[in-house]
Amino acid sequence: MRTALILTALVLTGCDNAPEAAPVVPGQLEASGEVVFTINGDTKITQNMIDAVTAQFPADQLEKMKASGQMKSFYDQLALGEVLYAKAIEEKVHEDPQVLDGLSMSSRQYLAGILVQRTGDAAVTDEKIAKYYEDHKVQYARAQVNARHILVEEESKANEVLEKIKAGGDFAALATEYSKDTGSKAKGGSVGWFEKGRMVEEFSNAAFEAEKGAIVGPIETRFGFHVIEVVDKRDATPLEEVRPQIEQAVRKEAIDGFIADMKKDLVVAESGAPAAGATPVPGKAPAGLPAGHPPTGDHAGHAHD
Repeated sequence: MRTALILTALVLTGCDNAPEAAPVVPGQLEASGEVVFTINGDTKITQNMIDAVTAQFPADQLEKMKASGQMKSFYDQLALGEVLYAKAIEEKVHEDPQVLDGLSMSSRQYLAGILVQRTGDAAVTDEKIAKYYEDHKVQYARAQVNARHILVEEESKANEVLEKIKAGGDFAALATEYSKDTGSKAKGGSVGWFEKGRMVEEFSNAAFEAEKGAIVGPIETRFGFHVIEVVDKRDATPLEEVRPQIEQAVRKEAIDGFIADMKKDLVVAESGAPAAGATPVPGKAPAGLPAGHPPTGDHAGHAHD
């Protein structure tokens, strides 16, 4: 997280009628809301300060940060930025005119970024999500199996486990006890939903050929012997499971369209160069050349963009 994010929402103002007033210190804001953490025991970072930084984050990105435990790292970065900011003010870095210009430009970029983000967020509605899902239904209409398994090294052990299941043994408990697949045993042997071809061939074929609720095995693969339970089967991925991806796609489409509209009539011309599409006047030297100087190279017969 760039420290600059903490400083971007600045309004730099002056007062001609009160020259004796103390200069405005950029970055000052009233701390309000719940105190989320403190720095060195005294500097408080409150919820409104954090909200100002995260305003440009898509809602789903922020939720992922919270769910994955990344907020601690984010707070550490925020704290470092606050300490560096205080040091910069102490050393009067903000009194440099060039720095003030940079802060003003950062404010413009921040406002532009918020505008773009809000445009994308406003486009994410239930209606547009449902329409996107319907328009891309072929992408989601693929047969899938939800299965769990117990993986062991020897066929005799697989048969032993299979007999325990047939006798009423709890599949999840047996997976925890016997399975050597560390990725699934902690989840009762569950491998979740998968499409054909996503698993090793022998495993995939056995799962797709079996009926819902069936226990099959032992199935031999290069990993060992599997006892498989087909928990469920379906012909397509439901909307709610792909909703986060669709939200991102809808948001991106809206932002791309908005930016394209803003750029459509945008004309950028360097100082001294004719605007795009301008017709050169015969006999008149291009900008930057003295009158009577023969145009050569890039100046010969065409205007600069």
